Amino acid sequence: MIIRPARRLLASLALALCTLPVLASPARATMTWSGPPIAASTATAQACADLLFVGVRGSAEPAPYGPTVTAVRDELARRTSDAPGDASLLVREVFLDYPAVSPETLGATGADRLLFDPEMPPTQFFDSVRAGRGDLIDLLADSGRRCPGERWVIAGFSQGAQVVTEALADRAVREDADDRLLGAVLLGNPANGPASQGTNLAGDARPDAMGLSTSLHYIRARIAGARQPDDAGGLGGALRAVVELSEGPLDAALAERVLRSRGLAIDPVIAGRITQVCRAGDLICDSGPGLGRIVFAQAPLQDEVDRAQPIHLGYAELLEPAVRPTVDAVRGWAPSVHRAVPFWQRPEAPLAGAILLALVGTGAVVLVRRRTDRARPGSDPQADPTTGSGDRM
Repeated sequence: MIIRPARRLLASLALALCTLPVLASPARATMTWSGPPIAASTATAQACADLLFVGVRGSAEPAPYGPTVTAVRDELARRTSDAPGDASLLVREVFLDYPAVSPETLGATGADRLLFDPEMPPTQFFDSVRAGRGDLIDLLADSGRRCPGERWVIAGFSQGAQVVTEALADRAVREDADDRLLGAVLLGNPANGPASQGTNLAGDARPDAMGLSTSLHYIRARIAGARQPDDAGGLGGALRAVVELSEGPLDAALAERVLRSRGLAIDPVIAGRITQVCRAGDLICDSGPGLGRIVFAQAPLQDEVDRAQPIHLGYAELLEPAVRPTVDAVRGWAPSVHRAVPFWQRPEAPLAGAILLALVGTGAVVLVRRRTDRARPGSDPQADPTTGSGDRM
């Protein structure tokens, strides 16, 4: 009978289908940090990626990142390498090759001129910040032009944190950052200030702590407002400002006005993506108490510098809270990235393949039977090959 070979063939096909190797679903997404970083001055030749990480080192630190930003980068990489989603993501890394001169260069200008000159005198430190700001703006603009799908994560320490603050305050960058910035980590920021409220805060400094740069501008604003015929230099304003900075309370409206006029205020639109990390007693980001002790002769300048230095260089202790908001943002964004996956790599491919093979196998059985029926003596070629006495056992 014909049906028995057909059944044997179907059974063989079924067995073959059951023993076919099942294609594994695509592996869990990974995030690959490219390293080593390249300089911003050459980054226009770098291929685009899913994520751009920019590290901005602190004053007088070695390139590319310096130790603090390197620690931040490594912690971010460790906690995002297994980001969720179905796409393997690539991070390109860039460092700013800007001067990063020491703030000690401010001493060459002199405190009297820094505080009391009607216009802020030129200094190597602020020139260095300005150069870094321009480099970062150019880098982010290049990313915007060449890499429409690229997102940003930025980290800056000390002077580097001020560079990032000023770049993110730029109007064009701010508009792009609304769509692209996943997170910025700013540690020991000289541009720290209460106008940055709305940002994520880490460290034990007061929420209204003022950094070295912002304190300088705050004092200058008080001096300018205090100049009177009997106090042409505005000394009374300077003393009032130091008391406010060291003991509080600050004039919040003045502080906000000063920071906005100097391009140091964080825009509320992106504030929630920025983490300001400041330790109490860090003379760079929490300058007020130390300035008060120096001005009122409670401690010599060098003693304050020596006391603050280990605090300023100790941000490795705060890595987890420093990077947490940015890690959460990156891991939340990763599943939204999709790639075109070849059919045979999709999870549904094994089932579709099995169905296809079953259909082909069934068709082959029918074809064999039809040919066999036609070959039998006396068979009717017009008869339905699936009916007739040959189908009965």
